[in-house]
Amino acid sequence: AEEPDLDFVFDTDLVRVVVEACHAGDFIYANKRFKELLAQATSKKRCAAYPVQGTSSSAAVQAVLEACAKSGGVDAATSWVRRLRSVGARVSGQPLFAVLDAMAPQGELCPDGPEAKRAEAFILEALALGCKLDVACYQVLFERCLPPRAEGVERWLQRLARQGRRDQLQGYVALIRARTQTHTADQADQWMTRALEACCVRTAHLYNAAIHACARAGNVERALHWLGRLEEEAARGDGEQQPRVAPDVISFSAIMDAYAQQGLTEQTDKMFKRMVAAGVAPDSVSYNTVIKAYTRAMELEGAIRWIDRARAGGVKIDAYGRNAVIAAAARACDAGKAERLLLQMLRDGIKPDVVSYNSVINAMARSEVPDSSGADRIVNLMIDNGVEPDVVTLTVSVHACARVGDKDRAEKVFQRITGRGHALPDAICFNALINASVKAGDIAASERWLAAMIEAGVPPSVVSHTTVLHAHAKLGDIAAAERGMERMLRSDIAANVVSYSALVHACVKAGDVARAEKWFQRMRSAGISANVVSYSSLLNVCAKANDYIRAETWLQRMFDDGVEPNVVCFNNIIDACAKCRQPQRAEAWLYFMMGWDSESEKLPPIPRPQSLEPTSQSFTTAAQAYSAVGAWSEVERIISVMEKCGLEMDEFSLSVLLGAYSRARPRQRERAEAVFAEHVRHGRRITKAPLRVLRSILGAPRFKQVVEEAGSEGLASLAEDA
Repeated sequence: AEEPDLDFVFDTDLVRVVVEACHAGDFIYANKRFKELLAQATSKKRCAAYPVQGTSSSAAVQAVLEACAKSGGVDAATSWVRRLRSVGARVSGQPLFAVLDAMAPQGELCPDGPEAKRAEAFILEALALGCKLDVACYQVLFERCLPPRAEGVERWLQRLARQGRRDQLQGYVALIRARTQTHTADQADQWMTRALEACCVRTAHLYNAAIHACARAGNVERALHWLGRLEEEAARGDGEQQPRVAPDVISFSAIMDAYAQQGLTEQTDKMFKRMVAAGVAPDSVSYNTVIKAYTRAMELEGAIRWIDRARAGGVKIDAYGRNAVIAAAARACDAGKAERLLLQMLRDGIKPDVVSYNSVINAMARSEVPDSSGADRIVNLMIDNGVEPDVVTLTVSVHACARVGDKDRAEKVFQRITGRGHALPDAICFNALINASVKAGDIAASERWLAAMIEAGVPPSVVSHTTVLHAHAKLGDIAAAERGMERMLRSDIAANVVSYSALVHACVKAGDVARAEKWFQRMRSAGISANVVSYSSLLNVCAKANDYIRAETWLQRMFDDGVEPNVVCFNNIIDACAKCRQPQRAEAWLYFMMGWDSESEKLPPIPRPQSLEPTSQSFTTAAQAYSAVGAWSEVERIISVMEKCGLEMDEFSLSVLLGAYSRARPRQRERAEAVFAEHVRHGRRITKAPLRVLRSILGAPRFKQVVEEAGSEGLASLAEDA
């Protein structure tokens, strides 16, 4: 008969010394003190009256072996296992798993390799020493040490059968789990069949391994098969001759989770009802699984109903399950619902964690109308409830403020969180502050935050510099934009196409063609391919400079570079021709966009993009060239073509047509009135610009009368301000 394992009391201070020595990597010293620990423990027999206070045998063994193995002392840990067993100390599953896990790290070795062979040899030795291995230990064997179809699997199953029913059962469970991890669920199914044929002890633990393996692989049909077999076992067992085996909450939850992963709410609900009908009480995991199904399907109301149902059943849904619903609300950009769910958590006595609060703030940041004050409010709430904001809190709350240009609140939130000394801002956070300053029109503040970023030791990214550069570009401040570019390049940060395009845009605002071309060429010299946006900016500056020939040259180069122009590029070409009083050429480019040939103008030999279709702006811009000289009939002709193409007149084309009537000699008052009346009758949008032109044509008295005849209060009010 085997001698029973002995219990010892280990000195707590010595245990701590050994653990600390292992963590420090000093295994020579750790080994010396371990010998003292073992000698002291075995020198006194433990009995009920033994008065010494210390660490229990199981806790001490786990502490020293885990510390030793995880710190790289596998050899020492192996030696300690032998010494512990030599004095009869119990060495069981968890510390043995720690040693095996260090010997054969998951995903870092080849089955049947030297590390795998060493781990297998250690398992053999542990069995020989009488150690009690558990499922996790055997799973390391089957998952990491043995190839899936090796003869070694059969050999080990036979060995474990000789060890006894307990080891045989744990071996099969481990093998089935291992095949789940290695994505060979078909083998898991086969081994389950084999386990039952081998007359292995039938337990819910065994069936659950098979159910989980099939469910995780997405083979719900086989998972349901094994659940059905388990239910049959429950019906047959009488609890005496054959121990009753019945499905438990894990059996049903595994299949529910397979449905939940796909957002199949109806099937998940049915499995939950089947579990309850079987007399199995659902736990928080079961409810969380159903809630996950609804959040995956983005059915928020259904998820909330299940939270209420769990509450009614006396089951508390923890922060994990609640966070899933809050995160779904954030994905739906429903900040109000996310906040209500958070407040309900507090009322239910469930303490939200940092993820809960961050999800609500994220919802506020992602909403169509970002709620900066709400983000500030949630930050205050989390601090008041003893939850420390982290860098994610900092970033999403500042981002919520940045999206609406609420610079002052962004800075306030930033100072409050960083002032607590726990969350250090990263590049994303500083970029959000820079963006908030730019949106608020405070360019000086954006420069200040860029400097603060550098001072804090956070390397600015190309996004950081480009955001500031783009702000200067929007104001047309070429000198400041150029300084920003030079600063970025001096910092060894490679500018990208967005950076250069922003600088070209600054030149566009200032109408400086030469500088735009200079920076465009520097971009190409840096090996950066121009995109359609950068070319469009260049074409735009040519149009502003009234240089259509230059614009056409750049369009030709754009094709040569393999960049396909879009409708904006061609509209810029038409605009350049119109500004140069070249109406026929502008119209020729319009016809090119439509796929028509022009008889009057010879255009550069470039292919027409197949997806190119003119917009109302294309027609209106071409008509502007005729409108500028009062050629109203030509404008009417172009607008007629536009309408035949299915494009309605808008407020811009109305302004251009009325402008043509105004510049014509004699002025075309009757036509102007008729066009305006037609526009109003169709309910099309009217702005101040066409109203001003109409007043100049008709004179104030008649203009007022025409507006009144239109019978629109909104139009009358707009006309007064025009």
